[in-house]
Amino acid sequence: SLAEENERLYSEQLHIAEDLQEAIRHVPSEVGRLRLAHLYRSATETARVGGDFYDVVERDDGSLLAVVGDVAGHGPDEAALGATLRTAWRAGVLAGLPAGRVLDVVERVLVTERERPEVFATLVMVDVAPDRRALDLYLCGHPAPLLAGPPARSLPTWARGRALGIPVPGAWEPARVELGDAWQVVLYTDGLVEATVDGGRARLGEDGLRGIVEEAVAAGGELVERVLDAVTARHGGDLVDD
Repeated sequence: SLAEENERLYSEQLHIAEDLQEAIRHVPSEVGRLRLAHLYRSATETARVGGDFYDVVERDDGSLLAVVGDVAGHGPDEAALGATLRTAWRAGVLAGLPAGRVLDVVERVLVTERERPEVFATLVMVDVAPDRRALDLYLCGHPAPLLAGPPARSLPTWARGRALGIPVPGAWEPARVELGDAWQVVLYTDGLVEATVDGGRARLGEDGLRGIVEEAVAAGGELVERVLDAVTARHGGDLVDD
């Protein structure tokens, strides 16, 4: 039947998207004298794939760029587009393009490859200086990263620009952040801050996430896994977004 054929095709797309995501989600545990930790968890067992992506690249000059992006929606198409945008970002960085120009390239690929004109993506990118004591922060409609502290605090949002693929004018400007000798920066997607708490009566929000990050730092151990487990527990089960 037509329904069975559509289900078969969707299942094939899903398996391809899962394989693609698995292939691109491996980043080293250390790059350029920085320790890295990363974790992806889909919203529910039934969703399985979504458009979140991330990557880290060190340039020849010693600067290090990291990105976390989020294509709106869930499913094989969004997962494939997220993988495509991650590849475009990595290619731009490795080609030596200025950080702002890399974002232009990623947006051009998004507009060219998306299935529907309303599809957009949010993105956060940090460009860490070769001496590792400062970074330039680029926000494309994305939640601001956290400096883990203690105390935990959000990085500045005054330079936040539009999401990628939104047809309004404006480029993306960096905000300079001084870091010091020892630091931890947490990049994430909105699946964390949009988690509901108090029986679904409120959102966790950035304030709630800051508190969880502070508790995780104080507890020690694997920060990323502790934070995600704590948010999931506060929510009371699987999150509604990746």
